[in-house]
Amino acid sequence: MNECNDMLNLIFEFSKATRSCQREWNCEGLTVMQFYILNLIAVRGAMELSSIHEALSVEKSTTTRLIEPLIKRNLIIKEKCCADSRIVTVRLTEKGEEIHERGWNCLESYTDAVTSTIPEEKRKDVIDNVRLFLKAIGETCC
Repeated sequence: MNECNDMLNLIFEFSKATRSCQREWNCEGLTVMQFYILNLIAVRGAMELSSIHEALSVEKSTTTRLIEPLIKRNLIIKEKCCADSRIVTVRLTEKGEEIHERGWNCLESYTDAVTSTIPEEKRKDVIDNVRLFLKAIGETCC
């Protein structure tokens, strides 16, 4: 029972810290999820909307709600595929590329601040263990 309680508390605290991080981190007027979408597109190039939906693991309506502000800000553009008009792709605009780059600079400052609170000799272990924890949660919940 103790291990179960410890694990449950860890999950609750991790969830709370993540929500807090998402509220506090706001670079270039983007939420964490919006920046994540920009980064996906920047790394992968033009993407089908369905691929973004899969990467986010959220409802399709949530994906739409997340990308609409990016379209309105002219950071991404939505286009129908020439070969199949049912397929919608999104890509970064020039402004989106600039905001993405500035967002990374802001994010680096934030992660540096977080990292600086962890003793240097333990940083790799922390990252490895959080990855292990998230993998376990993902394999159990999905």
